[in-house]
Amino acid sequence: MRAYGGFAIALSCLRQGGEEVEDRVTELIEQLKDRDWRVRKSAAEALGEIKDKRAVKPLVEALKDENWRVRESAVLALKDTGDERAIESVIGALKDDNEVVRSAAAWALGEIGDKRAVKPLIKALGDEDWLVRRSAAKALIRITDKDFGTDYERWRRWWCRQVGERQKPPASKRSQESTAQRKASTKKQRRAPSPIPVEKTKKQDRVSTLLARLKNKNWRVRKAAAVALGEIGDERAVEPLIRALQDKNKNVRWRAAWALGEIGDKRAVEPLIEALQDKSKNVRWCAAQALGEIGDERAVEPLIEALKDDWPYVRRSAAKALNKITGQDFGSHYKKWRKWWCRQKC
Repeated sequence: MRAYGGFAIALSCLRQGGEEVEDRVTELIEQLKDRDWRVRKSAAEALGEIKDKRAVKPLVEALKDENWRVRESAVLALKDTGDERAIESVIGALKDDNEVVRSAAAWALGEIGDKRAVKPLIKALGDEDWLVRRSAAKALIRITDKDFGTDYERWRRWWCRQVGERQKPPASKRSQESTAQRKASTKKQRRAPSPIPVEKTKKQDRVSTLLARLKNKNWRVRKAAAVALGEIGDERAVEPLIRALQDKNKNVRWRAAWALGEIGDKRAVEPLIEALQDKSKNVRWCAAQALGEIGDERAVEPLIEALKDDWPYVRRSAAKALNKITGQDFGSHYKKWRKWWCRQKC
């Protein structure tokens, strides 16, 4: 129970407000130095929920924590504080050694919406991890109102036009390697860094190949296929991806949930609602996010219930999805959403 003490304090503060918050923030800041990483993580999450400006500096220090889970929670908490002092530190987290932290930083920068993040986010499109690239692309779309997907070169050219050639972001390692490969051979079709070597084939053949790979014995192959199908967005993948939500491997399940959100087909609504109860927090997180992308009102009540989830990512995704579907914004306050929903049904 000790590991969850920080979050329990946060809930107590939010319920009682005022002096209770004032008294407890110092205790949570001290817990950021605890020997147990679970206590430090819980404290960071709690400080994000409380949104007290005094937590900014300690949370910035927590970005150097030896445990990536603590660093991830610190990134998200800094976003929640809404303090401008946090922006440069969150930008710095785009270079973290752990891909989950880098992805969280990209997502957080999109939520913050500060244009200082544009150049670093373009550089992040060259990240070796697909989720970091997708998070960076979505953040750029949110900040700039432009949409070039994860196409590094298009984003780079656009940015150069905005700020001038001298200030252009340097080519990423991934982009440089791609350019070198194109120059090295005009006769041979080289494989993309993706494990799916179908770049030049017709879309129909590519989708068929990927659907077959969803049944592969190797979970890594199934996972990669789900990701690729989400990026392609072909509706023929909907039913197979729905079945993949029952995959025995959680990494496949949460990629399938993400892919269904990218495709946006309403056939996925009920299966994704069921996925909100998955034992894997990543699956629940992606299911909430996907339901927001699809935008079907059948998801409203299940998403309100998801606001009680133990994991902050799930609660945030559920709140964001509810905002997208309903146009209302009560943050992650369960009682406010429940009260509003009861009025709508009556």
